[in-house]
Amino acid sequence: MAPNNQAADDLLSKRESTAELDCDGVLVTPNERNTLLLIIAALAQKAGIDPAHHKSASAISDLISLLGASVSSPTIRDKLNMIPAAVARREVVVGRKRTGK
Repeated sequence: MAPNNQAADDLLSKRESTAELDCDGVLVTPNERNTLLLIIAALAQKAGIDPAHHKSASAISDLISLLGASVSSPTIRDKLNMIPAAVARREVVVGRKRTGK
């Protein structure tokens, strides 16, 4: 008799409903997306790029072209605009861990 996998199916369904597919068709969860946004923020800061500056998307697009790839400035701008919320979410999570809430 096969074990009841309803709980596992429910968990997978929940993950899929809050995730997006990356370029390889792999699910990217909100937590993974936030982590990637934080990495982008840290690298931008180290490179002296202010993600909020209106010319940052163009500068990053130019850097990407040096890799032999291309991403449009509007696409980059959309992702850069997600950084403040990702940082805020991480600060809340870290704050909860510190205070034990």
